[in-house]
Amino acid sequence: MSEHLFNNSVGMSFSSRELEFIETALQYLKNDFDESDLDSLNCTEDEMTNKINFLLWKIKKGQL
Repeated sequence: MSEHLFNNSVGMSFSSRELEFIETALQYLKNDFDESDLDSLNCTEDEMTNKINFLLWKIKKGQL
């Protein structure tokens, strides 16, 4: 059985273990992205930082 839970009205959600991995990966990315990351995502440093902070906030609030 997959750890993914699917709800047609909301979309896909993640298990608590998956969220731990995502949160850790986002923390690493937040502290170690470079110009090539920004170029590949076509965003500024501020946009990247804000998006990462927003996603981390959503994880902590249980909205991801």
